Amino acid sequence: SEVATNHDDYVSRYLETGIKKMMGTQREVVAQRKDGSTFPCVLGLSKCKESGLICGFIRDLTSEKKSQAVILEKERELFNKETQLIK
Repeated sequence: SEVATNHDDYVSRYLETGIKKMMGTQREVVAQRKDGSTFPCVLGLSKCKESGLICGFIRDLTSEKKSQAVILEKERELFNKETQLIK
């Protein structure tokens, strides 16, 4: 993914300039597991004040995305039924 490919550049640029582009924020990206499969997640980075270490965290969005897809499908079905009743 683009994020993985550019990871070292992002970190190096931050350490050199101190300009925060991703630090302290979160964004939705596609992550890759060791087995090569991918999954949607929220990626966040923060810097620990005491140690200066950069901490990254991810939250898997797979179940949320599946639930959203089910809800959208049910909404479409309901809309289609309502449309048929109006005709």
